[in-house]
Amino acid sequence: MGTMWHNTQTQRVVDLLTQRGMLRPSDLDAVGVQRAILTRMTAAGLLEKVGRGLYRLPDSPGSEHESLAAIATKVPQAVFCLL
Repeated sequence: MGTMWHNTQTQRVVDLLTQRGMLRPSDLDAVGVQRAILTRMTAAGLLEKVGRGLYRLPDSPGSEHESLAAIATKVPQAVFCLL
């Protein structure tokens, strides 16, 4: 696989993270990206692993609601109450 493929795959991951803030490996299926790219991007410092199966861009600002965002990403049907 050539450099062009890698750059395209990397850009798709960055675009998805820009939209969503966090992603799960399964989120890559919808954009046609192999999940192995997450390991390569994390090793290169392009991604930050924030939990089991959760990734974000390393320069993403944290927030007081980051744990809620992580839960919502992992369990999209979760309901939050009494916040």
